[in-house]
Amino acid sequence: GFSRIQAEEFAKNNVGHCEICGVHGKLHVDHCHKTGDVRGFLCMGCNVALGFMKDDPEVLLKAAKYLIASQK
Repeated sequence: GFSRIQAEEFAKNNVGHCEICGVHGKLHVDHCHKTGDVRGFLCMGCNVALGFMKDDPEVLLKAAKYLIASQK
């Protein structure tokens, strides 16, 4: 239910950092592609990563497990 301007203003005044990685800087409104609901505010990298992972928590968990296993 946010306009782009409202979302940018909200992010600037209330969040100030990516909700995944914590980086400060320009934020993008993250939304659910199925419902259109705003989920939060993310940096470009985290927002794109979620998109590449098809917003699928199982795929993201598999990616995390892969990274953890490769560090051993």
